[in-house]
Amino acid sequence: MERLVIVAAALAVVAFGTAGQGPARQQESPTEVVESFWKFETEGGRLTPEGWSKGGSFFVRPHLAAQQEENFRRL
Repeated sequence: MERLVIVAAALAVVAFGTAGQGPARQQESPTEVVESFWKFETEGGRLTPEGWSKGGSFFVRPHLAAQQEENFRRL
């Protein structure tokens, strides 16, 4: 009986862990990411609030990048 509870708990953890994941996204190479970012930046991508939001996809922690930029503007 104890083994059954352990197995059921393990299956529940696996089921809930995979259910929350979205579909796999094709990963870009580092070169493609840098080229996309460079194009985005040189075309004025972050000149608007919407651009800042969209540009956050290039960063691991986008809220920190925006906060650092805001701190820089205050200087």
